Amino acid sequence: MDYRDKLKELGIEAYRSGKYFCPRCHETRNNKTDKSLSVVYEYDRVLYKCHHCDFQGAVFFDDNSKSFSIKRDYTKPEKPVERDNKEILYKYFEKRGISKDIVDLFQVGINDNKEIIFKYFKNKELVNVKYRTNLGGGKKTFRQEKNTEHVLFGMDLVEQRETLTICEGEVDAMSMAMVGIEAVSVPNGACEKNLQWLENCYDWLKDFKEYVIMADNDEAGQKMVENITNRLGKAKC
Repeated sequence: MDYRDKLKELGIEAYRSGKYFCPRCHETRNNKTDKSLSVVYEYDRVLYKCHHCDFQGAVFFDDNSKSFSIKRDYTKPEKPVERDNKEILYKYFEKRGISKDIVDLFQVGINDNKEIIFKYFKNKELVNVKYRTNLGGGKKTFRQEKNTEHVLFGMDLVEQRETLTICEGEVDAMSMAMVGIEAVSVPNGACEKNLQWLENCYDWLKDFKEYVIMADNDEAGQKMVENITNRLGKAKC
């Protein structure tokens, strides 16, 4: 039994940190709208605590995860409005050592606000759109469509099921493609702790024999490595 099964056995169907109805006391509560159960995903465990009946505990991750999908209704993003002429985009990526063919392969676009558009596909369907604005001096900002399904960038382009390279950013995954390595990127960089994308992509991820985790050599990047390896299993990473 892995952590998903343990949570389900407790009556907790929580795919990420947040507030939920308590399985122990919700049915007896007068206030049926109060989500009194706090669930927190940490790097090695899931903590839960009800602030009404004090139902609490921790469920630890293990290295033998089984597939367990928690269904949620996501919002399908609108098709982004893009420039037809992408020369400015091609020139930017050329400076990064990334060819026009790779830009087109990943279906990266640009709009009139000079936002770089990264499209996220799952089973050939557009499920998320992320926008990046370069501010100069290495600084950048990001925004994403709200309530969309978080998945791995480039996952539909991966054909083999031996080794999956997971990068910290979209440009990293595109750089790997330039040298013939099939790679994907997490949707929120190193900052994400809940790893919602892992739950959403688990049935696809579990088929790989091993994973290569590539992150920046800073505190946030190394925490990302730790979070992912704890969830996918250190023996396979």
